[in-house]
Amino acid sequence: MCHRLVRCSTCDLVYAVHPPGQDELANAYHAAEYDSPEEANDAAEAYMRAIRPILARLPQRHSALEIGTGTGVFLDHLAAAGFSDLVGVEPSSAAITAAPASRQGWIREGIFREEDFSPASFDLICCFMTMEHVSDPGEIARSAFRLLRPR
Repeated sequence: MCHRLVRCSTCDLVYAVHPPGQDELANAYHAAEYDSPEEANDAAEAYMRAIRPILARLPQRHSALEIGTGTGVFLDHLAAAGFSDLVGVEPSSAAITAAPASRQGWIREGIFREEDFSPASFDLICCFMTMEHVSDPGEIARSAFRLLRPR
């Protein structure tokens, strides 16, 4: 995956002029290796600390979705916080293979697609360190919003 990157002269944003398509991304993640369990554990703890105020305001803690779940370590934290129906979506088969057996049942391999889930079916949706890997972050955010249960 070698893509020409350019920098916007106005805002300094760096981007790929011709970003990879969904199929190319899916194939790349499927073939990629996974080698960062320590960083994932540290990140999951930091994310949990950051969302505690949000969790305190949720009317219920039943279902949660994590887009780009890696090995699902953050899902473990959500289970400990009282969520019972957990789903993670992860395009890297290596990350899923590296997940402990206790988490593998929560993880679906593939690219996140809104149509794979029922509308208004989640109490919480998380997406950490993932938006920079998708071609249309706004569409991912809109999809996630439609999948959230109304408060």
